Amino acid sequence: MTRFFANSQSQFVSSATVSFRIASALLKTTSEGMTNSFNLFLVLALPTLASAWFWDKPNIDANDPLEQTGPFSATKTPTDIAVSDADLMAEIFQPDIAASGDLKGFVLFAPGFGASFKMHDDHLSHLASHGYLTVGMDFESAGFANESFQDVKAQQVLEAIAVVQELDSSYASLPVIVAGHSNGGKISFCAASVDASNIIDGVIAMDPVNSGGGPCFLGDACFKCPVAPNVQSGQRGVLHQMNDNAPSLIFRSQPDWTTNPDEQFNAQCFFEGSDGSGLDGAPSPSLHCDMGGFSHAGYVPMMCSEQVQLTKRTMVAWLQENFEGTNRSEHLTGAVIQADIQSGYFDSVAFR
Repeated sequence: MTRFFANSQSQFVSSATVSFRIASALLKTTSEGMTNSFNLFLVLALPTLASAWFWDKPNIDANDPLEQTGPFSATKTPTDIAVSDADLMAEIFQPDIAASGDLKGFVLFAPGFGASFKMHDDHLSHLASHGYLTVGMDFESAGFANESFQDVKAQQVLEAIAVVQELDSSYASLPVIVAGHSNGGKISFCAASVDASNIIDGVIAMDPVNSGGGPCFLGDACFKCPVAPNVQSGQRGVLHQMNDNAPSLIFRSQPDWTTNPDEQFNAQCFFEGSDGSGLDGAPSPSLHCDMGGFSHAGYVPMMCSEQVQLTKRTMVAWLQENFEGTNRSEHLTGAVIQADIQSGYFDSVAFR
């Protein structure tokens, strides 16, 4: 395992700025008619979102093509994806490429606990602008009532992939990458682990949580459907079943008291496995970007677009390295990301 690290340093913005941004986000959410569960997510996450804004803005490199919007405009098409017992709301981000055969890959994105893919429009648009057919999909949910049914949702991810592939004959030949934030990241890993046909070629997970749904002090919901090993409970999970040839990109944040409180369910479990070196964790090759104290809720682009810019750039670099054959080592472990570590935007980056 190769690891690079440095102490992170955060800087503060005024509380007035934080309050203004939170209010603006809530007003925008209400005006767009988001689900009640999404609104509840925002209310629960407000303290954490505020802490995300305490980070200084990154130094965006105007000459770095991976940080900037890519060469392709994208057409967004709302749709429904019919899976077992549900019609799931979705949106297709189609790069404006002359021939669909020129697409680089197909990314299916799953949102986190009680959230919507619409919160990650910036992520999805950015990937599409770099040539990836990108699809955001919401799971059917009545508030938080069935958020713990992640084994079912993993099967819905596999079914959704098949539905999208049938939309165009060229889509079936594209590499398939499943991505998600929080529980969506866990579900993405779960889908890759139960993928008997090996249709999933890679996983991107933004601070995936290994819990089954909260709150953890009520019953055993948090211990349902483990994917990564849980050293404390002794649960092995199912991640050891994942295709050995499927690479993964994992962003991890420290536990925080509101939205990601318990270390035994932290994203590091997916990378470190049960022995700290990857046993029963995500198979190699796996890249682990430790965001330190960056908020779990801060990965939502509409909340903290400056910090998300770094995750967007790293995603594109990782995709190009693994699925386009482009050497992006400078962005993934080399000088570019080392500068981010020195600036405090990442705590460390590790690869195995």
